[in-house]
Amino acid sequence: MLFGSMAVNSPIVALYPIVNSIFPPIFFVPFVISQMIFGIYLYRHMPETRGRAVYDIIESLDRNVASRTASVTDENTPLFKDQTENRDGKWNSLLNTPRTRALTFEENSHSPN
Repeated sequence: MLFGSMAVNSPIVALYPIVNSIFPPIFFVPFVISQMIFGIYLYRHMPETRGRAVYDIIESLDRNVASRTASVTDENTPLFKDQTENRDGKWNSLLNTPRTRALTFEENSHSPN
């Protein structure tokens, strides 16, 4: 996908000086067309995630990854690194939750301390 995008966009970038001297705004049209084509491709070939909760998607991805590992121990690192700074963001963030505990996230977040 990356190399396909580079193959399409490299000639466009190489022709920039010529196109810019003739009619500058037309330069963006090939980029828009190529990105629309790649967007349609992604829309048709990406797994269906509409209507699913984030933790459900993460769990399904985790099951796929776990089936390929040789380790027996549970992995307790988050799937995504936490980028939040404030306490409320961390409290409500699924990113802090270990992947094996993602299904019980709501129960843990409402428990009194």
